[in-house]
Amino acid sequence: MLIRSERSEDRQAIAAIHTEAFGRPDKAALVAALRGLAEPTLSLVAEADSRVVGHILFTPVTIRSATSSSPALALAPLAVLSAHQGSGIGSDLVRSGLDACGCLSQSVVFVL
Repeated sequence: MLIRSERSEDRQAIAAIHTEAFGRPDKAALVAALRGLAEPTLSLVAEADSRVVGHILFTPVTIRSATSSSPALALAPLAVLSAHQGSGIGSDLVRSGLDACGCLSQSVVFVL
């Protein structure tokens, strides 16, 4: 298995993964909406046998209080095709994503 950055040609496969994994198209629509609202900081895919089988997305958010604000990332959504669930792909995507967030000097990640 290979975990790599999303490429534009992966978008249709990513939408199919989220639709199949959640049994409805709303998570695929969420990914498309997040792409339109905020530049995703990190979007990774898992490839098995030259096929995209999993996806994870981290997008920028701001933590605000009455006196300050701080940047952070939101992890959502994460999906793996049902035929590949239970094989550690989701965990590998999370670990790789968090490692990459650290390399981007992003120290706060919320899981939604």
